[in-house]
Amino acid sequence: MKYVFRKHPSKLATLMVTFGAGARVEHNTEYPAGIAHYMEHVRFKGTDKHTAKDLMRKTADAGGAWNAWTSEDLVSYHMNIPEENLETAFECLSDVVLNPIFPQEELTKEQEVVCQEVRMYNDDIDHLVHCKLMNTVFDNSLTSPIVGSEESVQAISREHILKFNQEFYSKEHMLIALSAGSDHSYLVDKYFGIPDDVLLFLPPAPTTNYGAGAHHLVHKKEQLQNSISIAFGNEQLREVVENNRAKVKMFSAIFGQGDTSRLFMKVREDLGLVYGIGSYCMNNMDGKLYEIYTSTEPENSDQVIEAIEGEIEKVKSEPPTEQELSRAKNMIRSSYYRMMDTSSTAIMQVLYREFFGHTIDSEFLAEINEVTTEDVHEMAQEIFAGNKYTVIGTGT
Repeated sequence: MKYVFRKHPSKLATLMVTFGAGARVEHNTEYPAGIAHYMEHVRFKGTDKHTAKDLMRKTADAGGAWNAWTSEDLVSYHMNIPEENLETAFECLSDVVLNPIFPQEELTKEQEVVCQEVRMYNDDIDHLVHCKLMNTVFDNSLTSPIVGSEESVQAISREHILKFNQEFYSKEHMLIALSAGSDHSYLVDKYFGIPDDVLLFLPPAPTTNYGAGAHHLVHKKEQLQNSISIAFGNEQLREVVENNRAKVKMFSAIFGQGDTSRLFMKVREDLGLVYGIGSYCMNNMDGKLYEIYTSTEPENSDQVIEAIEGEIEKVKSEPPTEQELSRAKNMIRSSYYRMMDTSSTAIMQVLYREFFGHTIDSEFLAEINEVTTEDVHEMAQEIFAGNKYTVIGTGT
């Protein structure tokens, strides 16, 4: 169990308990797909000391608000609360994390709730496009939606939950992070035990297999706009992203992030073909992918794709200007400072460092400051050298 304190001036403190037990740990196991996400739901359904409603009331009485999330890599439980009532957060969150009882009637009820969530995602064309993209590119844990399917969720038994809990939720898998005005490590000792600075999680696979480049359509009845995803990836991209995070961040800021990016200026402002357009680097433990995403009317899709391809060729052919570089650095600084404004977003940096080895804070900003126009140009060559994958979600 590892504990990390991050000092923050906000009077609203954030306590977060995180495990490397996201959807990736389900892959090639006996566990039904979606169990990591389902576990996040049912963990709040009572402990050997308190009912679920008792915990909700106790938290609310102290002005606290708690929630949880599951990603491909991690699952995290967190509470925001006035710092003067921080002990309530430790008491309630430790109870949920350490002492869940998983009553069968609540498990059954929550299966239907999660199935409704599955249906919600399956009604979202962007989600369907993303799933098709993942299944086109990868052959690992990234091919399964985090929420699973209705069939897989219904197949999760209490025995599965108990075994999964024992395997992935023991204390050596636990990261406790606190963002507050002052350290309260004595509350960690009192409610979780004395940390030993051990944090275990399933390491990334040494290699990732990337599928051949492809073009796919995903049909959804009565879909009005086309959802477009153009992505690039290969095994070399994984190494590039892991070793050049600041350079990749700078490239994205210039090429596809924000309303002054090249993609936005061309496809939205000059051509008026889309409401929004952007790009980002998907940076999961088991795979990296650079994706460009947008949506438009079906009759405009070919023109949008042509415009995107034109911008790709431009950014590959010559470095950005010094003005673009300076603007991107200032945008990244502004975004980072804004993220530091609240304890709940500042604390996320701890997770990136502990689970992914990212540099953070002044060290990361120093790396951003060192990026040159030639570095960005080099990233364009590396990123767009990967296999090309195009998925279009359409109702036509």
